[in-house]
This record gives sequence, C-alpha cells and structure tokens, in this order.
Amino acid sequence: MISAVTTVVFAFLVGLSFMARMQQVLAGAFAASGMTDGRAFVIRNMLDGASSHLLIAPAVAALAGSASVATCFLLKPVGRRTAAALAACALAVLVGGVTSLRYASSLERSARPPYVMLGLLGLGVALTSAWPLVAAMRGSRGH
Repeated sequence: MISAVTTVVFAFLVGLSFMARMQQVLAGAFAASGMTDGRAFVIRNMLDGASSHLLIAPAVAALAGSASVATCFLLKPVGRRTAAALAACALAVLVGGVTSLRYASSLERSARPPYVMLGLLGLGVALTSAWPLVAAMRGSRGH
C-alpha cells in the first residue's frame, strides 16, 4: 500500500508540474470527452488512475498472498526433485510472461491487451510460487 500511495503522489507531482505537456498528451481523449477545461480533464484523469491504483493494488496483493499460502500447503508433501521440476516450469512461465510483455510493447496499443494479460498472469504465477518452491526444494517445509 505504501508503494501504491508513493506512486500516486509521484504521479500527481509530475502531472501537476508538467500540466501543459499532460494536456498535449491527453488532447485526443480531452476532445472526445466533451469537457471544456483541459486542466480539469487532466486532474480528473489523474484521479481516475489514482483510484484504480489505490483500490486494485491491495486486492492484487491479497490475492497473490493467498495464492502463495495455498501453494505452500500444496507443496508440503512434495519431494525435492518434484519441487525442482516445478521450479523449472515456473521459470519457463516467468520467461514466457516476460516474452509476452516484450512482444506486446512492439504492437499497436489496441492489439496489446491479450498479450499484456497473459504476461501479467505468467509473472503472477511464477512470482507467487517462487518462495513455496524454494522452501520445498530446501526441504524446510515452510519454515
């Protein structure tokens, strides 16, 4: 939550400091919005972005933490070799997620969402399972 708040404060400082540039960047969306005040549109856009970060970040953190705890319980009875094989699979998923995100950045914005979602899902699965897999390989059984 501290990271999300820090990111939002930084974004507001940058957005307000470079208001003229933000108005240029958002000119197309501003024209389509029907609003008449460009500065108000920029601030509204920043507030919309901030609210999603401050609401979504804790939910994602809780989901990732819960998935990690569930993975720890699922991997308790697993042997070291099996855990190592699963870790290799998790590494492959991590590489696939990064590759998907890199590929998405080469596409036009409208074609990116499926690759971004796949990449973020891959990263989430790999990072959520990282500690449980390390613990299973070490044989520490979650300690």
